[in-house]
Amino acid sequence: MNSYVEGTTTLNLQALQIYPTKMRLVPALRTRRWIEETDQRFATRCLPMLMANQSAWFILNHFAFCATWNGMNDKAAISIQASAPVPHDGATSHFGCGILTWTIPYLFRTSPGYNLLVRGPANLPKDGISPLEGIVETDWACATFTMN
Repeated sequence: MNSYVEGTTTLNLQALQIYPTKMRLVPALRTRRWIEETDQRFATRCLPMLMANQSAWFILNHFAFCATWNGMNDKAAISIQASAPVPHDGATSHFGCGILTWTIPYLFRTSPGYNLLVRGPANLPKDGISPLEGIVETDWACATFTMN
């Protein structure tokens, strides 16, 4: 996926697809719709924000659905409606407490001593939902993780 040199150490990032999936891994985009829609596109002039936007990769959801949380804490508290059956790597209620979960179909590997900060996209809020963040020890992990 990506490799670069820092001093004399080569740093690597690999994404190994572990099962067939329609979830695509793509570079993050520099802009956001709300940024383009600011008065005179003024927000497009904020270089630190644009750099944050594109300093990542997206794993794209591959099916349309609507999730509704009833406010309770059990796993059944989220109902997921989709026009087709939800795929095995689709959104589920795995933890309860209103947390929506995706199983990531990639095993990420990094150079020794380096890990991944896993989070939602920078500067891309969604109404009624917020991604959780975690650090995955990808220099030794032997399993995938979930995004919540």
